[in-house]
Amino acid sequence: DYYASRGLGDVYKRQIRNLPDQFRIAIVLRELQGLSYEEIAQATNVNVGTVKSRISRARIKLQNELRTYI
Repeated sequence: DYYASRGLGDVYKRQIRNLPDQFRIAIVLRELQGLSYEEIAQATNVNVGTVKSRISRARIKLQNELRTYI
């Protein structure tokens, strides 16, 4: 249903905005901009392991927040 999917998209965007900066930046660069882990590491001046950790934590937070909608 168009309206249901649009509503979920709005919730998803709001939850992304509510993430801590370091998680939000990493997940947006990966999922929305399509950057590789290495590119994100260079752009944010951290190592690849840190990028992977931040993305993983962001995904977990988003899954937990969106669980009630899915």
